[in-house]
Amino acid sequence: MKKILSIQSSVTAGFVGNAVAGPVLLVMGHHPMMVDTISLAAHPGYGGRGGGPLADHLF
Repeated sequence: MKKILSIQSSVTAGFVGNAVAGPVLLVMGHHPMMVDTISLAAHPGYGGRGGGPLADHLF
């Protein structure tokens, strides 16, 4: 099982960034190590926004 580092945004609802990369990599037999650069409630194209950039000490 390969370890793969995925550095992308993440959303709580929807399928973009690490929210989709993680499950896909698992199904492919890899071990994803995900680093979220920003956490949002949903894709900004859906309208209302929530969340924001991670603090430096969390990144």
